Amino acid sequence: MYQKEQIERIKDELESNLYGNTNSVSPSAIKSDNVINEMRLKVLKWFNADPNKYILVFTSGTTGGLKIVGETFPWSDKSEYVYTLANHNSVLGIREYAGKKYPLDLINKVHELNNKQTTKQINKWLVLLDAAAFVPTANLDLSQYPADYVTLSFYKMFGVPSGIGALIMTKQAANILQKNYFSGGTVQFSVANEKFHQWKPDLFAKFEDGTIGFLNVAGLRHGFSALEKVGGMEQITKHTFSLEDYLWNEMKEVKHDNGKPLFEFYGDHGPIINFNVIDKNGEYFGYVDIATLATQKNIHLRTGCACNPGACYDYLNIPSDLIKETAANVLKSTYKQKLDFVNGRPIGSIRISFGYISTFEDAEIVYNFFTKTFRNKNVQQFLDEMELTQKQYINEENEKKQFEKEV
Repeated sequence: MYQKEQIERIKDELESNLYGNTNSVSPSAIKSDNVINEMRLKVLKWFNADPNKYILVFTSGTTGGLKIVGETFPWSDKSEYVYTLANHNSVLGIREYAGKKYPLDLINKVHELNNKQTTKQINKWLVLLDAAAFVPTANLDLSQYPADYVTLSFYKMFGVPSGIGALIMTKQAANILQKNYFSGGTVQFSVANEKFHQWKPDLFAKFEDGTIGFLNVAGLRHGFSALEKVGGMEQITKHTFSLEDYLWNEMKEVKHDNGKPLFEFYGDHGPIINFNVIDKNGEYFGYVDIATLATQKNIHLRTGCACNPGACYDYLNIPSDLIKETAANVLKSTYKQKLDFVNGRPIGSIRISFGYISTFEDAEIVYNFFTKTFRNKNVQQFLDEMELTQKQYINEENEKKQFEKEV
């Protein structure tokens, strides 16, 4: 989420400053270059990453940073790409570049393994940390947890600007990457009729193809300012975890009158609650229908697998063969389907995520929505009510449009 004040400050910044393409020496280009360098250091400092050890590459987002590492890492037939089962699709996608691959929870042993190797050994484990879901509500200290590659998206931290992220790398890890493609902004010299180019001297420039989104970079300072204004990451962590703890403790006690629980929870909590809703007969309410109704109440829910199939299907005990079979059937289908159930089993869930702007009033609204809508009801009752509500909603929207047309 972003704040109104944050948007106003970005607006004021753009109205009072002229920023231009950094690939020139005009006053507007110099101003852009200065703000980019300022924010490059600001982000490194935010994550306590020593500029003498780390570089920062601005990317289109977390996925963009992961793609850079995947495409430029010097994979061989002896390479092993080891990832945790509970991981984002963008992390899983890197395995298409790699050699051997298997999911193992080895992240905490990586540095220990490296320390046991002798100087004559050339094999080494490198750590790629997808921090996109972590850094919006928790402090990442890279001096304490020195990952080799870290990716993140800024909109997940403070809402706006979107379409910009960062790849933070140790200089040693960055020098390992083998980048062939070059573009405007990455080279000092190139020859058209011969295969010759010379990269810019700054290591980060090699990976920032084309013109950086300099206006987005200029807006980052106001995002970090918004986080600092509420007390920084320590206060944000306390606030979001207290909201989650409050709502989860309320939800876990809710039962139908017959004693059956209303909610089925999955995984660890953090500032996120992941669950499905169960009717009084023990059947699951469809999360697609729930999300549709929540939208009409101006409640924003994330449903499905949240781009994390490993954790999702593991918690729900969904075999991969069933997912592949379903995917094949969807390709053959000629009509749009609601894909929240397969053979009567949910293949996703509902996620409530708290951010630094979230309030206890928000938690109460969500709690009341679920308890008043689903408690002591069965699935068919809900579907009947849903159909009626949908008709009323459509009629209200049509009347609103007709009134606006007449005005």
